[in-house]
Amino acid sequence: MAFVCTSCSFFSTRSDKSIALLDEPELPILSPKVAGVYLPIDSFQFTNQYADTISQEDVKGKVYVAEFFFSSCPSICPVVSKQLKRVFKTYEIESNFMILSHTIDPEHDTILKLKDYYENTLEIESVSNWHLLTGNRDAIYNLANFSYGAVVYNDDNKLKNNIMHSGALLLVDREGFVRGMYDGKDKESVDRLIADIRKLL
Repeated sequence: MAFVCTSCSFFSTRSDKSIALLDEPELPILSPKVAGVYLPIDSFQFTNQYADTISQEDVKGKVYVAEFFFSSCPSICPVVSKQLKRVFKTYEIESNFMILSHTIDPEHDTILKLKDYYENTLEIESVSNWHLLTGNRDAIYNLANFSYGAVVYNDDNKLKNNIMHSGALLLVDREGFVRGMYDGKDKESVDRLIADIRKLL
């Protein structure tokens, strides 16, 4: 089985007219839009590397970055993790900021594997605002597809047993709206992400 995660643009319970009233009008809203109204990230409940439950309530009123990865990825993930760690280091003591890394391979990414990845790959020694999340596969995929706009799908015929994805990093504001999509493999793109986070905090 293979998984593909590619970024695509998308759009918050906000009308087009209200966009002009945003504090940072230069950052677009990229959340899904239905009948002229933007939809915030849907409710969710997953488990992090310390077996703690992380839900919509934990990010309420906070700015956060979301990504989709898997711990055994040999190519894109290590590159993205290195860049994302720069974001973490910049905002690790910011109480109103979080990072949510969702595994797209929850069948293999157990809590213990995520904890090992956190401590040995990311080299973070203590509890922080960076959460590696696992949970129900369909719930993760639905959230990726319909809330974040990062398309995750199976492609057994073309990709065999490889898991492919884009390395996109998604910036979400305090109200749950996606405000930016960045290439996690590219330093300049991540530099923009770091700057845009400050605009929303």
